[in-house]
Amino acid sequence: MTVLQFPHLSAINALPKGLLYPHQSDGVAFLISKGRAILGDDMGLGKTRQAIVGMQIAAPSGMILVVCPASLKLNWRREIKMVDPAARIEVLGVADGAQTDPRWVIVNYDLLARNAERLHGIQWAGVILDEAHFIKNNSQRTSHCLRLLGVSNNAREPVIGPRQVYLLTGTPLTNRPHVQSAALRWPPCRKEFPLLCKAILRCLQKRLRLGHKWGVEPRGIKPPYERGDASSKEG
Repeated sequence: MTVLQFPHLSAINALPKGLLYPHQSDGVAFLISKGRAILGDDMGLGKTRQAIVGMQIAAPSGMILVVCPASLKLNWRREIKMVDPAARIEVLGVADGAQTDPRWVIVNYDLLARNAERLHGIQWAGVILDEAHFIKNNSQRTSHCLRLLGVSNNAREPVIGPRQVYLLTGTPLTNRPHVQSAALRWPPCRKEFPLLCKAILRCLQKRLRLGHKWGVEPRGIKPPYERGDASSKEG
């Protein structure tokens, strides 16, 4: 008889009552068990809270980096304080964000380049990328994020980044397949990347056979209104 193992289940059960909804407890267990994972819950389901609790349990010591849009930095600080009122939090780019010996460091995507030397010099216990669909191909932002995750351009090189890496996004599948390639370059996703490419090609071939009025270009699927297709203006 096979016995299922649920890592850190006792720690999740020991959390204060009301801190997590049942679906969030499942999400925390998923993040911890995978270590490096994409959490694609819809907006409003509490991805932030799940990621914070997951890091607290899976990476109890060391520094945690949170990368998010500028408008969400103070929300992340507030959510961390709700989970751990004694947390030491540094928010880069905010007037009252300084903190000596921080446990959590919060930075927005636009400040990654300015703080690159410091951020790349720290051995992070965990990294969280909020609104991970902000990562796009061939951009400086993507390059900095992938370096923080320990991803090399050479897929055969071992991962040297933190064990706990959580990518949070409410749109895990976009309408342009090429946009996902950056997020899928880091383990464990990059092993499945060729399978994803084949699945996308099968989908495109099926659409073409069925006569869908969609254009195909190397950068992804292009809707008719972006192609200037006159037929898309009918009706």
